[in-house]
Amino acid sequence: MHAAVHEAHHFHKLTAAHCRAKESMIRVVEAGIDLMEHAEFLDPANQLRFDSDLAEKMEESAIWISPTLQAWTDYPRIGSLTQRREEGQFLQEEKQELARLEHRLDIMRKMLDYGMKDRLVAGTDSGVSNLACRHLDCDFQLLENIRFFTGRNPDFGDAYIR
Repeated sequence: MHAAVHEAHHFHKLTAAHCRAKESMIRVVEAGIDLMEHAEFLDPANQLRFDSDLAEKMEESAIWISPTLQAWTDYPRIGSLTQRREEGQFLQEEKQELARLEHRLDIMRKMLDYGMKDRLVAGTDSGVSNLACRHLDCDFQLLENIRFFTGRNPDFGDAYIR
């Protein structure tokens, strides 16, 4: 991977890598990739586990991150679950599902704590699963929810486009 990145940079081309697993994230940071898609910190058991050492290495590198939060949160599902919670129509299994989806946003909040704000970009992962094309605005809404733009956390119910 180092050689491929070196050659791309030699010809003034940028590089990107699709990384969900922590191990792949480590490899692309070490190789000097320019943009990492997703950055989910998945461990071998397929669990999201934030790694502060890796986050520090990412911050020290020049890598940009496109977390595609719409994909992470099964958007628009997180919005409908939040609305159901606010309306008091929340089932136990929905509570667990929402907690899992909110945990994904918490991972990105932690990335902000490591100084990655200037290198996080919105992305859509459009066409995958239930993600509609032409809705980068939805990712901006989710980035706002993690306090990316304003440093404040709006009410979850108002943060989603319905």
